[in-house]
Amino acid sequence: MARERWFYAQGNQRRGPVLFNQLVEAVLGQAEPRTALVWRKGFADWTRAEDVPEVERRLAPFLARKAAEEAANRS
Repeated sequence: MARERWFYAQGNQRRGPVLFNQLVEAVLGQAEPRTALVWRKGFADWTRAEDVPEVERRLAPFLARKAAEEAANRS
């Protein structure tokens, strides 16, 4: 997986190729990371980040922490 080249959509533009860690960083920088579209060789079509298990596993801890921080700030 480390050598795979990934692509992601930012607005209406395709970005990439990037390595997996770069993909995760780029997706986390988007307003709705889980709904960001990603693609790599072998995928039939662009897919939401949350529907790609290896991407979702990397996003989940960061998004959970962000949600906890936002909840704490509202208290």
